[in-house]
Formats: sequence, C-alpha cells, structure tokens
Amino acid sequence: MTEHDALAERFQGQRGHLQAVAYRMLGSLSEAEDAVQEAWLRLERTDAGGVQNLAAWLTTVVSRVCLDLLRSRAARREDLAGHQVPEEIRNPARGVGDPEQVTTKKLASRARQRVRGTPAVPSAELARSRRVVEAFLAASRAGDVDAVLAVLAPDVVRVGDRAALPAGRAAELRGARAVAEEIVVFGRNARFAELALVNGAVGMLVAPGGRLLTALTFTIKNDQIAGYELIADPGRLRQLDLAVPWP
Repeated sequence: MTEHDALAERFQGQRGHLQAVAYRMLGSLSEAEDAVQEAWLRLERTDAGGVQNLAAWLTTVVSRVCLDLLRSRAARREDLAGHQVPEEIRNPARGVGDPEQVTTKKLASRARQRVRGTPAVPSAELARSRRVVEAFLAASRAGDVDAVLAVLAPDVVRVGDRAALPAGRAAELRGARAVAEEIVVFGRNARFAELALVNGAVGMLVAPGGRLLTALTFTIKNDQIAGYELIADPGRLRQLDLAVPWP
C-alpha cells in the first residue's frame, strides 16, 4: 500500500463524522459532501506526517470550509437585498411551519413593535458582523468544539449576568478553548436563537415559544468574536433596544 493509499484509508475512516459535522452546520447534504471533499483536497496538499491528530485537523478544516460557505450565503442574501421576492417563496405555506419558525416569527413581530431598529454602525461593518455572528450560531448549533473555535479569537472573553448562568458557572470565562467547550455543553438553547439588532449592533436573542429569555451582545475584531455577554436579567432585557431587521 502506497503512502497516498494509506492516507486515503485514514480519511475514509473519518468521512462519516466529517459529513455529520458539515451537515449539522449547513443543513444541506450536497454542500456537506462538497465540504468533506474540499477537506480531502486540502489534506492531499498538506504534509500529513506533521499532523499529530488527523481527526481533529480534519474536523477543523471541514468546520472552516462550512463557515466560509455560510459567509458566502450571507453575502449572496445581501446582494439580493431590495429585490422583490415572490410571495410563494417568502411564504411557501402560510400559517404552517415548524415550532422554531413560529418562534422566530413571534419574536420578529414583538421586536418590530418595540423598535424599528436603527443600526448603530455603518452598513459594511454591520454586514461583516452579521456574517461572523451567523457563523458562530451555526457552529454552536452543530455542537462541535472545533467548529466553534474557528470563529473565536484566542483570548475571547465570555461574561454573563447572574440570571443568565446556572449556579456554579463563573460570571467571566476567558480563552477560546474554555469558551468553546462551555458552548458545546451548555449551548443547547442555540436552536432557539436568532440574529437581531441589540442596541443597534448585531447580536442574538434566545426566545423559545416567543418568550425572550436571553440576549447576546458581541465584540468583534478582525472577523472573530473577541467577546460576548449573556443578558438574562429581566430588568436589563427591558432596557435593550431590540429589532429583527432581516427576513
């Protein structure tokens, strides 16, 4: 067996896991397969002898490829902004939808009643921030440490008020690895989260059943999340300006 054949065999042993990671992030089987294939092409161009943990290396590569695809999706949506979307596409089954979509619609309606939503930052910066936060949300939903690490700055800081954190969790957590592992363990509510404007900047809201539980605000530097805050205290939530300006 040649060295290349041996590497291909090792890759095949990871294919199922890699496809699962990619599918959880992208929600598309064909795109997930493309992401896995791209990981193989990158592996072929790499000195595999220097890769100590092939499974972790491949997971990181696939996660980053998926994040690039998600950013590309966001960019395409921005390019289409302002174009009239047919009613049958915007509302393919009016009145019918899964619980998460219904949650999102209630939240959007409630937020728009409170505030029209004026961005506090230039539109170009807002678009970049949106892509980063979308990638963070997708990685959190995937529940994969390496996928989350790909969007965090190495010295990221997570802070949270007492109402946002279970007993025993520190109000402040530092370092990408510690933050990513916490997200994987405690981030199950990510499936209820949606992007929103929070005080005029890109943030997230967690509102299962249309009831706002937590808001997240982000500090973004160099297209990575340098910090974020979890806000769940009812008094603080009431003071936030919230809007859901995107379809």
